[in-house]
Amino acid sequence: MTDMTDSPDYDPVARSRREADSFNVAWMKHGEELTWIQRTGFAVFSFFFFSSGALFGTFAINDLLSGELLGAIGWLVPTLIFMIPGSLGLRNVLRF
Repeated sequence: MTDMTDSPDYDPVARSRREADSFNVAWMKHGEELTWIQRTGFAVFSFFFFSSGALFGTFAINDLLSGELLGAIGWLVPTLIFMIPGSLGLRNVLRF
């Protein structure tokens, strides 16, 4: 009888290498094929990303209004990094 602990399914690092592609594909593509549990989870995840980007965007706008151009550019980078995947994820979740 073989020992099941040597199987790659019990190793979270080995499993994450294999499942990372399926997570990204499910989050960003094929929204029509999601179950309701997956759709809810991805919606929460995407909304967290989108709202974090919106928060960083308000910091960028505040710096821009106070005349600090370099600070506004500094806040604009994380705004885009968070809002783009968040909006794409929300678009995918809302696709039926």
